[in-house]
Amino acid sequence: MDDVTGAARRFRDEARRRGSPARATLARRYAQVAAGVRRDALDLGRAVAAMRAGGMEPTAELVAALRETHELRARTNARLVTVADGVLDLLDRETAREVRHALRDARALVRLRDRSRTLAQLIDETSVLNMVGVTERGPLRELLVARAGRDADAVARVLVDGMVRGRTTQAMAADVSGLITHGSHADALRIVRTETHRARREAARITYLRTPGVVGWRWVCSLTSRSCGLCWGMHGQVLPLNQPMPTHPNCSCELAPVWAGEETDPGELGTALFDALTPAEQDQAIGAAAARAYRAGAITLPDLARTGRSPQWGPTGRQASLREVLGDRAQDFYRAG
Repeated sequence: MDDVTGAARRFRDEARRRGSPARATLARRYAQVAAGVRRDALDLGRAVAAMRAGGMEPTAELVAALRETHELRARTNARLVTVADGVLDLLDRETAREVRHALRDARALVRLRDRSRTLAQLIDETSVLNMVGVTERGPLRELLVARAGRDADAVARVLVDGMVRGRTTQAMAADVSGLITHGSHADALRIVRTETHRARREAARITYLRTPGVVGWRWVCSLTSRSCGLCWGMHGQVLPLNQPMPTHPNCSCELAPVWAGEETDPGELGTALFDALTPAEQDQAIGAAAARAYRAGAITLPDLARTGRSPQWGPTGRQASLREVLGDRAQDFYRAG
């Protein structure tokens, strides 16, 4: 079983090393969007500066009218929404690629345990792609459409407020550019990363579901200081085949097969491995206060695991706050020492 867990972690690392063309494309497109909106803001600021130079001090109403004349809000919306056009097809292809790798890796994990077992070799790749939702566009376009209006409104507020107060054109343009790159960009990257990993995990789960003798799946975490309390606490836990992995956006944990008779085998649990980390690494993984509570014996790693369902992401999980776990006692650990 340890070989299976180690192989699952290796396959996960390979998936991370393959990189993400969709994320790289998004980064380039958002850089273009931010640069374009910045140019729009500079043009609008220069127009107002020219008015001031001519002795005309713009009122808030005049600035608002000028902003509408330049259609900055409409251009901001259009720039953001068109980001998806060059990414969605690529994301579909990239997710399909991860599904194919997941099918290959899941078969390899099954064979590690017992080469004599019959694997459902004729798993139809197209049906798996449909089951995991690769052919659906997912929430990327919907998110960009929703973000576009909010970001465009925020851009307009920055410009109107800045011009009324006489801020420099460059300062306003910098704020406008930051609104785009720090908000929508991070949201979109999170969706791309989450959707590809979700499809990969679901393809593996479907493979196990169709393989005789496999009765469940085991949670496999990367077990680094960047892993959260949920994933540390769930590492090694066995879940039923009909349950998708209830994890968080950006998670890249894997599923390993579990055979009949192995359901109660504790195997490699996250708790023992977490104890091998240094206090500083534990602090980084689950937060300093939670790590202090853990070292004091006030909580266990499974205490931090919370699962539920999101209308956007489906089955989800998260690390609970220390206050959720301990209530008022949590304050004893928020202070160092």
